[in-house]
Amino acid sequence: QAGYSVNLAGKNHSYLKREDFDFYAPYMHVGGGRKDRKTPEQQAFDEWLKDLDHHVAMEPTPFPLEMQLPYRVVSDAIECVDSRDERPFFLWLSFAEPHNPYQVPEPYFSMFPPESVPERAAGPEAAEAKGGSWLWLRRLIEEKRPGYDEHWRRYRANYCGMIRLIDDQIGRFVEHLEAKGLLEKTIILFMADHGDFAGDYGLQRKETELPECLVRVPLTIVGPGIKSQ
Repeated sequence: QAGYSVNLAGKNHSYLKREDFDFYAPYMHVGGGRKDRKTPEQQAFDEWLKDLDHHVAMEPTPFPLEMQLPYRVVSDAIECVDSRDERPFFLWLSFAEPHNPYQVPEPYFSMFPPESVPERAAGPEAAEAKGGSWLWLRRLIEEKRPGYDEHWRRYRANYCGMIRLIDDQIGRFVEHLEAKGLLEKTIILFMADHGDFAGDYGLQRKETELPECLVRVPLTIVGPGIKSQ
């Protein structure tokens, strides 16, 4: 109603539909993008992600960086900015990662060696002792992925690599705004969603209460033509 174009590149965690956006490039945890423009290599990568079944990859991802979802999301966001009309824009730039499946290509796979990752707050014995939803989630994950906790250091290493990859892609987008002369006219808002146990308490993902590790930050872009209040 204020005259902005409304755009999405990334995960659509809302009740809004395609027709609610001027530009719409949706992604989820195992792929996405605009189906009519997906390349065969992107399709192969998305199938590989699906086959990984939310596990922890023990080897570098056998696809180039350009196939990673954060890279593709930013590419779509750049296209959105470059193809905009004269209206100021609102862009919801929403990364589905860092999230399972836990995978990352080089150089990010080797950037954080497993032996160097931060120690976890507690192991699975703590979830067993807590009981309740903690015990439920611990047993649920163990049933689906027996022995997964043996790889908690690789899990954390991949997770750190995924965060760094996203950092680099945010930098890529901001540099594009600067090159287009839009950065000074654009407000960038970081908004919290959730993080990941990343092996703390022998757990993956989220689901049980809200301990200190469950914090992460997606990105919202508004510009240009903003007047300060």
